[in-house]
Amino acid sequence: MDDVDAWREIRRRPGWTLITNHGACLIYIADHPDATVREIAEAVEITERAAARILRNLREEGYLNARRVGRRNVYQLDPDLPLRHPVGENKQVSDLLVGLVNIDSRLRGRDTPPVSQKPDAAGGTPPLRDVDAGAPPP
Repeated sequence: MDDVDAWREIRRRPGWTLITNHGACLIYIADHPDATVREIAEAVEITERAAARILRNLREEGYLNARRVGRRNVYQLDPDLPLRHPVGENKQVSDLLVGLVNIDSRLRGRDTPPVSQKPDAAGGTPPLRDVDAGAPPP
């Protein structure tokens, strides 16, 4: 089962969902930074117009930056911004995402190793690859 199928299975359950469409888009983009608006809309099960509006909202508030690569956008999240709800006012975006996506250098910053990166025998961590410099993602 791929990510989109997993999202659909969760969303098929009747009644309500725990995460808003803005949150679902943010989570999907964290795992798929080069996704198109169509792919995001399909995964979150909203219209392309709604996905584009949500992406615009997230960019305007600084939660998301878009960089053009060829004909596509590549998104980068700002994990240090606070959640936009009084209940989560002391929490950051990274606190929400850490249990839901594979956190790597796209989210954690260049000086913090990805969760999956293990310290070497000397206790240090190997250098990170710079996603912005065109290196393939970890």
